[in-house]
Amino acid sequence: KNWLASSQDVPMAIDRNGLLASLRGDSDGFFDNWKILVLFTFLALLVFGSGCMLAHGLQFVGRVKFSMEPVAYTGFGSDPATPLSFNVTLHAKSTYRRTFCWGDDSSRGATVEVAYSGMVIAKADVAPFCVPGKGDTVIATTVTAGWPALPRDFRERIEGDRRHDGVDVEVDLSFDWMWVRCRTTLDAKHASPTPCQYFSFIPPVS
Repeated sequence: KNWLASSQDVPMAIDRNGLLASLRGDSDGFFDNWKILVLFTFLALLVFGSGCMLAHGLQFVGRVKFSMEPVAYTGFGSDPATPLSFNVTLHAKSTYRRTFCWGDDSSRGATVEVAYSGMVIAKADVAPFCVPGKGDTVIATTVTAGWPALPRDFRERIEGDRRHDGVDVEVDLSFDWMWVRCRTTLDAKHASPTPCQYFSFIPPVS
């Protein structure tokens, strides 16, 4: 009886600090797991987004190279009545992964000009064209003069060049923000395709 009384009179000791510590430890573990899950989710999204951006960016990595075949012409010679014209053939080769186009159905495409000694002597329009990704295309046109015959002094200068080293002309292909410049010598002894300079301020339309 005395033992029972003594046991009932003694209050049960509770380790509150230990209990709080155990609860706090479980809570910290729960939040740590969430932190890890959020971190891995963020890293996965970061890797996926970076991959998409890289794949998209690679489509705009490259360049378009232009070259020009030897130019055939008529209108240089002793007969001033012969109309002046040039047969211009350009090659465009792309290292881009995607197709790029210059112009559309509502526009005239590009303009080709032939210049001699800084003066434009013939001009023509070119229809819109596209260069496929990792491919090439051909732009061919006949460029004619805006007058029936060249002025006499101009023709004499050209004839003088023909008797010596040949007639140096410049062929320009332009479309708004895009400009291609090619230089060649007419009647060159060892005619071959001529590399051209290409300038562009903004990417072409895809």
